[in-house]
Amino acid sequence: MTLQQKRKRNVILMLAVLVLSIAAFVGLTIYNNHKDDLAKGTRITKTSPKKITELTFYRADTDQTVELELDAEGVWHNVKYPEANLIQGYVKYMCNSLTEVRLQKKVQGQPAEYGLDQPSMVIQAKAGSEDIRLTIGDKNAAGMGYYVTYGGSEDIWLMGSEYFEGIDYTGGSLVYPETIQPLTVASIVRLERTQDGQTMVLDYDEDSGSSFLSLVMTEPFHGQVYANKMQMTNFIDVYNMLTFDSCYDYDCQDFSKYGFDDPTMTLKIRFRDQEDHEIDYLLEFGDKNEDGDYYVRTNYFNNVNIINGTNAFTFLSFNVFDYVYRTLFPGVGDDVEKITISRGGKDVVLTPDGSEQYENIGSLVRLLSADAVAKDSQKAGSEVARIAVDWKGRTDVWTFYEYDENSLYLLDLNGKDRSFVVTKSSVDEILTMSGLK
Repeated sequence: MTLQQKRKRNVILMLAVLVLSIAAFVGLTIYNNHKDDLAKGTRITKTSPKKITELTFYRADTDQTVELELDAEGVWHNVKYPEANLIQGYVKYMCNSLTEVRLQKKVQGQPAEYGLDQPSMVIQAKAGSEDIRLTIGDKNAAGMGYYVTYGGSEDIWLMGSEYFEGIDYTGGSLVYPETIQPLTVASIVRLERTQDGQTMVLDYDEDSGSSFLSLVMTEPFHGQVYANKMQMTNFIDVYNMLTFDSCYDYDCQDFSKYGFDDPTMTLKIRFRDQEDHEIDYLLEFGDKNEDGDYYVRTNYFNNVNIINGTNAFTFLSFNVFDYVYRTLFPGVGDDVEKITISRGGKDVVLTPDGSEQYENIGSLVRLLSADAVAKDSQKAGSEVARIAVDWKGRTDVWTFYEYDENSLYLLDLNGKDRSFVVTKSSVDEILTMSGLK
């Protein structure tokens, strides 16, 4: 054999070895992938998510069936609600997650034992000629997954929780949530807030006579005090920071199952828009969900939305007294026309004559404030004194009663409200300077 023939033979042998090595490698890879695939579990479909053109699912918690279709331009639409603005990425992710589902373990028993007689979710998809169907029952007691059946089989399998998370959407969560109505303090005509059985009502008062006060508290204080504008500005700032994290139930048919028959908080607002039209707006918090977030609705749409519980905490941490304008006199010094201080049948009348007595006593009268909410207005004892302030054509009368021997008087505002107490020393100083004590 010549040297050239030996070289040719060696090349052929090397090529043969290379081919056999490649074949062995490919075969081993296929075997290992198949082995890994089996270890991951049984696939419910081998189709590509890009082939899915129809997606339908029913959820027991919302009691709604959602039908989605892919149009010729590759855009998903809600069949029943074509105007719904779907989040396309969520729908695509749901399709992708469905095609990735693997079932890890077959179990024995009857469907009713695993919640499959009344499933929590049934999801179906059409991909070309293939129909995909997954029925989801109860969650595994150990929290490791969900019991399911797939296709037309009655076999019951355990599906891992990670697969459920990829298809755990409601019809609402596939839709962009609505925007909460922005507000300003100046736009409010009426505000009614009810929480924990307590209602606060603010009404716009065009006759307040003050540039810094405009909302009078008609509940629970019978219109005898105003809202603190600075505190109201803080309140509206916190309100304007609220956002819906997601929609949950689109076009909800039963609000009671989310706690709206006994809401956590109800906010009713009448406001003026930029065209000076008066509009009524409702923002209502229902129950918390299992994640500690709140179900929330408005009167603009029949949707139930989700607000993060942590973000809502400040807004829901509510105390009516925090929003009270504490100073009893809501005007300014130049507004005063006359001050009458009465005690034991004697009156001292002060007018803005520029005298030292008027300036000293008048400044103390204008600084009197409600220091706390009365714990028990029925504890009122005998009348101590009365101060009447005439200003801008109106008269406010403050009557003080024995209440706490050490430090407090009960305050009566215009004979209509006994919700507050004042510091005893503040009133006594006025009486002393007036020569009535």
